[in-house]
Amino acid sequence: MLISIAARNYTTILALQLKWIHITDDSILFIVFLIHREIIGPFLVLMFINIYWKTQSGVKRITVFAIFLICLLGMDLFSFASGVITYLNWNLLKAGIGNTAFLIAGLGLSRGIRYLMQEPTNYGKGL
Repeated sequence: MLISIAARNYTTILALQLKWIHITDDSILFIVFLIHREIIGPFLVLMFINIYWKTQSGVKRITVFAIFLICLLGMDLFSFASGVITYLNWNLLKAGIGNTAFLIAGLGLSRGIRYLMQEPTNYGKGL
């Protein structure tokens, strides 16, 4: 979750510096922006990872991925439509690619953590 927050912050700061986005000056909408970027987005990625690893079927895993991707895209659409963020060149495909990257990065990091947390086996060791 911390890596997801750091990645979101890094990409947001980069986009602000390159003037690809403009964040609203309204304080209430800015709070909505922070809640969206810092709490809800990483929480959805964390929920996705937990549900993904508990699901056994490949079709169900793809369905879970699609549901969470749609949720993240819906949040982006809401932010765009309500004026929380003004993008220079925004389209749904770019947002989908970015959100897909966040979900896949979360899966990759969780896979690495699961690998490091494995119990060592005694396979191949002499008795």
